[in-house]
Amino acid sequence: MRKLTIVFFDAGGGHRNAAEALKSILEGHPGRWNVRLLNLQEQLDSIDVIRRATGIRIQDGYNLILRKGWTRPTPQLLVLLRVLVRLYHGRVVSVLAKYWRENPTDLVLSVIPLFNRALAESIGHAAPQTAFATLLTDLADCPPHFWIEPESEFLICGRNAPSSRHSRWDTRITASSEPRA
Repeated sequence: MRKLTIVFFDAGGGHRNAAEALKSILEGHPGRWNVRLLNLQEQLDSIDVIRRATGIRIQDGYNLILRKGWTRPTPQLLVLLRVLVRLYHGRVVSVLAKYWRENPTDLVLSVIPLFNRALAESIGHAAPQTAFATLLTDLADCPPHFWIEPESEFLICGRNAPSSRHSRWDTRITASSEPRA
């Protein structure tokens, strides 16, 4: 049975819902996939700079903003979050590479934005035989480096064809039983 790890976090709730729905569907076909869910926030708690400074996890801060309806500053906060992701990129890759060495899998499926480059690089360092795919659950990309990263091996989106803005990205998924070279 092949192993699939679906990476999610609880920022907004839709990412966990997507991960759990996929797991439920795949588990309905016994013998094909052993599905494990990986909450990225739990893996990165040790290097969460916002948590160290405020006692609040990054995802919990985001969820608080949504609950309170304080969405006006969201674009500025997204810029700050992107800066933090880039600053901590090397540490994130190291933490995740350790995880992949300790928890081998055949396929990693990301249902989250912002961390796909780090996920792809960590898999490349620790488990180069593992395939990596990104499922765009928001059906929108906020370039650069939000959902779509050149390091992603496969991109999956809910459209029949990519928008003209992303026409250079091949979103077709091909199934193969052959391991990648």
